[in-house]
Amino acid sequence: MRWGPNARQDWIGKAVFALTRFGGYADTVCVPQAQVFDKPENLSFEQSAAIPVNYLTAWQLMSWSDPLSKDETVLIHNAGGGVGLAAIDIGKHIGARMIGTASEGKHKFLKSRGLHRGDRLPDRRLDAGAHATHR
Repeated sequence: MRWGPNARQDWIGKAVFALTRFGGYADTVCVPQAQVFDKPENLSFEQSAAIPVNYLTAWQLMSWSDPLSKDETVLIHNAGGGVGLAAIDIGKHIGARMIGTASEGKHKFLKSRGLHRGDRLPDRRLDAGAHATHR
């Protein structure tokens, strides 16, 4: 590991993850120190690498594109996926009401994370057969 002359000494040798613009799937990356974060002890490096992808995607959608306000309701499709779980955390932080779509097996878990209501969308694979025309 190498670091620049202005790097904080207490970060040297720490387990970290970072926000990269491109080229993050590499053995070595160069990023500004402001984009480097402590790796949570209970997460692997692979799991930590998912944090920026999932949370930044959700944050941009909920805070920048069309900012979500307290007491608004947001529909989160695929609430049980990585971006969906991040959206639940961010929505809870903002104070929004969140409803989401996910398989029924995930509803209890999603409600424990802060989802107010979970719905199951019809399985498109099953519906496709009902609407197919036979030749």
